[in-house]
Parts: sequence; structure tokens; C-alpha cells
Amino acid sequence: MTKQELLEQIKEKKSFLCVGLDPDIRRLPEHLHSEDNPMFAFNKAIIDATASSCVAFMPHIAFYEAMGTWGIDVLEQTILYIKEQYPHHLILIDAKRGDLPYISSLYGRAMFDFFHADGITLSTCVGQKSVDSFLEWSDKWLILPAFSCEKEEDELSFQKMEDGRFLYEHLLERSLKWSDSEHFMYSIISASQERLKHLRSLLSDHLLFFNHIDKDDDNLEEQWEACMTESVDVLVHSSESLLYCDDSEHFASKVGQEAENLRRRMEFLIQSKNLFKVKEGEN
Repeated sequence: MTKQELLEQIKEKKSFLCVGLDPDIRRLPEHLHSEDNPMFAFNKAIIDATASSCVAFMPHIAFYEAMGTWGIDVLEQTILYIKEQYPHHLILIDAKRGDLPYISSLYGRAMFDFFHADGITLSTCVGQKSVDSFLEWSDKWLILPAFSCEKEEDELSFQKMEDGRFLYEHLLERSLKWSDSEHFMYSIISASQERLKHLRSLLSDHLLFFNHIDKDDDNLEEQWEACMTESVDVLVHSSESLLYCDDSEHFASKVGQEAENLRRRMEFLIQSKNLFKVKEGEN
């Protein structure tokens, strides 16, 4: 999926929501354990309940690897189901891969050729040669970390360089030379509006990916707005607080309702900023 195609989906749905698909076998609703494949039954129910409210799905590979070969089969089935039933949704895998170029190319074969994902997250430590290996798949997205913590004293990214800039600013500047906004997104977490606005100034053309938001955070709109462009250029990932908001037999309905509530918050923000308005005289 190209950037323009993704932005068209955001425009059509008035949503920039990415739903996590993280089926923890220990937390699934009790009634699902009678299913032949509880993890896939959970994923399928979540996908069907949220597809109308989101533009992307993101399975975290750890939840599948933890179950061995059976879990890998579930991930393969999950992605196949999305592609067959909801072909206009972006599929990203949270894998945090990155290694020597040859090893990275093997990771790329696994994520793109075997699982057929549209994009993956990369490790915080990848360098250009490693990223170049993933760029062999020219139609795929790579999600690079911008910074993962707002507390500067706890985060290596906020170490000061000799020129006074933070390390994350230096790394972002370097990574922008490796490819463009058609291939790179940058992953971030909740942060101050000032920090987010500064990040947007550094990444003016790129999609920013909010990772693991809390749907009950009262300040979500302020953070989203700090990063939005006229074309939105933001994806917001919700996983645990969304997936496990209910453990009854009606869990999917509740998850779908919560996903739609998030979408409506996004729609309200888009409308309040007058984004995607048809220009006067256009049909």
C-alpha cells in the first residue's frame, strides 16, 4: 500500500486507527478456549468488530512466537484472513528486527515473502546497511523508532551530542538520507506537545506512528494534533487497553464499540482542523 493509498483510506474513514492483534492465550475470554484455535478465533472476532473503524492492523510477533509453530500458523492465518476479507487495510508486524545485512534480508523474506506483511518495525540499533537490506522490498513500509521515552534521564535517545542536539535528532537526520516518506514511518510514544511539534518539524513529510496508546488518555487529541499535517500523516496504534476491555462472551462487540469511539474522536479532530475539505468548485 502506497502512502497516497493509505491517506485515501484515512480520508474515507475519518480514522487513523491501527488495531493491535496481540492474543495473549492467558487473557483470552474463557469461552474461546473451547474453540479448536482460540487465538485465531479471538483475532478473527477482533478484526471483524473493528475493521470499519480502523485503517490498519498490527500483530506483535512475540505473542505468536511464544506459542511455537502453532502460534506462527495463527499469525499466517490471521494475515491471510485480513487480506481476503479486508484487502484495503494496511498490515504491519511489530517485529523490531535488524541485524547484519545478510541476516536482515532473511528477516525481510520472513516478514514480506512468507507472512506477506505490508510493513514491519525495526530495532532501535539498526544502521544503514541493515535498513538497505529491508529496502530491497520497494513496496513495503519500515517503521523506525524516533524515541521511546519522554523521560530524558531514562532514555539513551536524549543524550546530548557535542553540537547540543539530542542523539535522537542526530539519528533521525542520518536516517532521512536512507530513503523517503514512501518507505519510512517513525514510531513514537506519548510525549509533550512541544516535543511532538519539534519531532514533526524534523519529519515534515513522514507518517508518525503512535505506539500503544491508552484509549482512556484524556490528552490524546492534543498529542495527535501536535503531529498532524494537512493530510493527517499519523497512525495511532491501540492494543492492550482496547483488546482486553471486556472478557465476556460479548467481548468483540465491546471492542468494536471502543474502536468506534476512538474513530469518532479522530473524526472530530479532523473536522475541527478542517482537514480533507473539498475545495470550492470541486466535485
